[in-house]
Amino acid sequence: MKRNILLFLVTLFVSIVNATEGINVGYCSGTVSKEGCVPVEGEGWVHTSAILTSDILKSYVGSEITSIRVGLASRLNIDTLTVWVRNTIDGTDIASGKTIFGEGQSIVRGWNDIALDKQIKIESTSDICIGYSFHHKKAADAISAVGTPIENSFYIERGNGWEDMSALGALSIEAVVTGGNFANYDLALKDVYGMKSNNGGIDFTAFVENKGTLDVKGLEITTSVDGFEDTYVQHFDVLIPSNSSLEIKYNVSIPESYEAGTKNKIKACISYVEGGNDENASNNEVYVRYSYKKCVLVEEFTSESCGNCPRASKALEELISDSQYSDKIIPVVHHSGFYDDWLTSEADTEYTWFYNSKGTYAPAMMYDRYAFFLSNGDNGNPTPVGKVPDKDFVKKYIDERLETFSHVTFDITGEYDNKVTVTVRIKGERDKRFSKTEERITVFLLEDNIKARKQNGGGDDYIHNHVLRAWNSVWGDVIVWNDNSFEYECQLTLDPYWIKKNLHVTAFVSSYDSENPAECTVENARDIKFDVITGIEEISEENDIVKVEYYTLDGIKTDCTDGGFFIECKTYASGKKEVRKIIR
Repeated sequence: MKRNILLFLVTLFVSIVNATEGINVGYCSGTVSKEGCVPVEGEGWVHTSAILTSDILKSYVGSEITSIRVGLASRLNIDTLTVWVRNTIDGTDIASGKTIFGEGQSIVRGWNDIALDKQIKIESTSDICIGYSFHHKKAADAISAVGTPIENSFYIERGNGWEDMSALGALSIEAVVTGGNFANYDLALKDVYGMKSNNGGIDFTAFVENKGTLDVKGLEITTSVDGFEDTYVQHFDVLIPSNSSLEIKYNVSIPESYEAGTKNKIKACISYVEGGNDENASNNEVYVRYSYKKCVLVEEFTSESCGNCPRASKALEELISDSQYSDKIIPVVHHSGFYDDWLTSEADTEYTWFYNSKGTYAPAMMYDRYAFFLSNGDNGNPTPVGKVPDKDFVKKYIDERLETFSHVTFDITGEYDNKVTVTVRIKGERDKRFSKTEERITVFLLEDNIKARKQNGGGDDYIHNHVLRAWNSVWGDVIVWNDNSFEYECQLTLDPYWIKKNLHVTAFVSSYDSENPAECTVENARDIKFDVITGIEEISEENDIVKVEYYTLDGIKTDCTDGGFFIECKTYASGKKEVRKIIR
């Protein structure tokens, strides 16, 4: 927890307006989203806030807050916008300001600068809450949150008490501070992310801000690992103008034996500023947020009735076979979206909810259930479900998800009772909270190498893979966290028809909003083959069913078993055959 607090504290954004006029202080990097993040219905008031802690404000003791800047994603249906400053988030206003649309004033999409009715002097011993409230006549989607989750950066009150929404990003709000003596040279290392590189070493992404009044034309970042003396210095000839920030990417060849990021913390520090001395060293150093290994959950919607689906399945299989992606893609196939077939499960049908539309189709895919698309091309509702024109299209969205940082990791183990039950055990951890709803764990049992009965467009030898067979809960079980770690256990029941050597267990951690298919993003996923589950090596496969054939009562082989009397012939791995009459 101490590590996270340190990271949060240095994630403050300061933009220089003018050395004599003042600076803007907030968490949002001076940016406003083009889309709202918390839509509201009907008529009423909404209140939002960010907390500027005393540690953040100590650099500005003696200065004064004179106005509040509010960034809105939309102004539609908003008639009143007020800003305020409080000592506590639910306390009384110690200063405020108001804009009423249509009374010689305007409320705009983007930045609204509203003066306070009195100036607030910054003291060194207390936090300050800055916030805004707006009245909406009808449904509105005005609240802007940007960037990565930052502690204290976003709270909302909609009539049921204050909620911490920092998982959505930083609220677009800033305090205008005047009356200070601002530095000429002051670079801040806002945040640094690290991730193991496919080409060796660790790839870093550093966010650097120029809080000084002069432009900076170069800098150096020194990286080190706790417990080791080695330091790694990187020089960058880059221009960072005053009142701006820059994203810098670099790679450091840190020996794997150092267990950097996974066991030992990585530290990054701005160690040199070209042109002059950094006048504020307190914001130069951070611990790196090391991303856990990221795997992308790719869910395909398909059906034996869909003639175009084999093409989409082939595209995904080719990517899975590519060494660049073989251990990074976790595939799941849902037999739904375009008629059901003999492999359709209850969960497959439930997951058509993700289309967020009255109509469904196949082939289609979801990438970490992230809402990349709209349900009707350029219109419609946000949805994680998209069409599959070709392999490059699939690759594009997998790559985009692989570039995101994962804030949770977990391992899967299990135990098989050599009969019909497998017990799945999962242990995991997170570096911080990453979802505005309770995080959930979903466990699937999947089967490969299932011969198709009659795949449209697939030929006589078409094989189904990654077929959903069993699950712990359609929408996952809520994770019970012990600080930032968790343990979870569930049992899955096997059908004797399923070939054990073709089974594997897939699990993933995700958000879940029962009212919004666009808010169910998967944070990370893992997969384990059934033959590496604890005790699986003792399984005898002689009773596995390797083939099932159906015949009419007069002995004619058939694939159509939708209704009537049939003869079922099972062939086991041991060679044993079992014949029985069935009614369907």
